[in-house]
Amino acid sequence: MSNVPQKVRDILIELGFDGSDYWSLPQNQSVTILTHRALERIAAHKGVVLDPPQIIEADGANKLATVLVVGHYDGKTEWSFGEAAPQNNKNAYPWAMAEKRAKDRVILKLVGLHGDVYSSVDDFEADQRQNDQAPKPKPQQNNQAPKPKPQQNATAIPQPVEQLETAAAISQTQIQYINGELDDYGITAERFKSKVGCTVEDLPVGRYEHVKTWIKKHPKREVEVAS
Repeated sequence: MSNVPQKVRDILIELGFDGSDYWSLPQNQSVTILTHRALERIAAHKGVVLDPPQIIEADGANKLATVLVVGHYDGKTEWSFGEAAPQNNKNAYPWAMAEKRAKDRVILKLVGLHGDVYSSVDDFEADQRQNDQAPKPKPQQNNQAPKPKPQQNATAIPQPVEQLETAAAISQTQIQYINGELDDYGITAERFKSKVGCTVEDLPVGRYEHVKTWIKKHPKREVEVAS
């Protein structure tokens, strides 16, 4: 948690969040990721009020959804869109995902964490990919052999926030893969949560392979093909 901005750290400690509620983006340790559940707790704690969402785009056939959410806090009003499309969402509930993204963006703006924190349901990796495509200076050549990178822990154990550590969680790509598998095997989000104990978005990286194995133990759903 040493890379977490102080104002973010204060809220995490104030609400007693542990390593299952937040982590740092592997590509950029200064970027903090909070789960949707954690952001809802922050909104309730701060007294953020959100208006009913407005559906801007609804295309069920193509799984496209755009939602507008307006929020109010401490005399301020902010608004934001939430989008879900096959390119950035693999689950069967595009409107629910669009709503979560819009709500989380508004909450982050209202409590002053926008830019320092991303929501776990947001497509934050898209921004990082754009940054990665920018030209980078070539490193100077030297005769020293590259230092080996330290191995990352295979299991993510939630740490108390006071220990100033972050817990790893699965990436957006892994989230999309798991959601696709659930759809193929006919496993609902509700059944997944009841058996695994969390949503796909909140799944710790240490449980990723175990969950993949558990999914594949189910009989694959048969899809009827029109003759």
